[in-house]
Amino acid sequence: EQSRKQRGLLKSAIQALRPGGRLAYCTCSFAPEENEAVVDWQLKRDPTLSVVEVKLPLDNVRVGLSAWKQKPFSPDLARACRVLPSAEMDAFFVCLLEKSSDRPRKSKRR
Repeated sequence: EQSRKQRGLLKSAIQALRPGGRLAYCTCSFAPEENEAVVDWQLKRDPTLSVVEVKLPLDNVRVGLSAWKQKPFSPDLARACRVLPSAEMDAFFVCLLEKSSDRPRKSKRR
């Protein structure tokens, strides 16, 4: 299952991230189980992570999903981006994560 592999990759990358560090989690997939579901899974396991708002200057951008298959995701995922396919580019997903040392999760703006 691809989402299991994605969870492992994200978990490893976050373990290597220093406090205050940022990680861009990006996929070329539009599948929620490889995108929002993976980030949501990690957010539930690591209270040092927060989602930093991503703003892209594109017309074909949508916010991250708040639920999928009637399963709610963290509302923080609305700060992630889903880029719809266009004549210039393929679809992709991007979520910017920041690791704090001991602060509780809170909103971040970029």
